[in-house]
Parts: sequence; structure tokens; C-alpha cells
Amino acid sequence: GCEHTMVVLKNGSLMAFGYNNHGQLGSGNNKTQPTPKLVRGLENRQVTVLSCSLYHSVVAVLEMEVLAFGRNDFGQLGLGDTSHRSIPQSILRLKGRTITSLACGQYHTCIVS
Repeated sequence: GCEHTMVVLKNGSLMAFGYNNHGQLGSGNNKTQPTPKLVRGLENRQVTVLSCSLYHSVVAVLEMEVLAFGRNDFGQLGLGDTSHRSIPQSILRLKGRTITSLACGQYHTCIVS
């Protein structure tokens, strides 16, 4: 992201750190995280595809699910509303699809399945 970083470990776990004013770290709060920490709710999931934008993040996991979190002013999380999320939330319309790529722009997200 612009001011946050996400790292997928060999085992598929996701760690995040940096600026977190809109919940884009998925930590359940809006506090800046200066050191890498496992993303809440994804501790035992295997991330296969990841994209970060200015203030939101989207991941696909091995279990054929896409989760989004962070800023959502324009519905860029794909959750059907414009509420910000600080914990990864499943995009229900994409459940069961194999995701080949994700791309997050400042106020949009593109997903290829």
C-alpha cells in the first residue's frame, strides 16, 4: 500500500505493518503498527493472492474466498456498502471462485477469476 506493507509468509500466513488510519492492516483497530503482526482472522488461512491500495487491502485465500478490509468510501471493498472495515470481511459473491489476480486502485478493486 502507500503507507502500509503486507507480507505473505511461506506457509501462506499474512503479516501487516505501517499506517492504519482506515483499518487497512486488518488488525481490528485503526492504530499504526510499527512491526509486522499477523492479520486478524487470517492466522490459519493460506493467502494465495494479495493487493494493497492507498487505504484498503484485498486477499484471496486457498479456501476459494476473497476478503477485503480498510477504507470503503466508494464501495471498493465489494461488500455492498460504504462502511470501512478493520477486520477482513468475505466478499460473498466471490466465494467458491478461483482468483488468478487482484489489483487495488485508490478507490476501486479489480478481481480476475
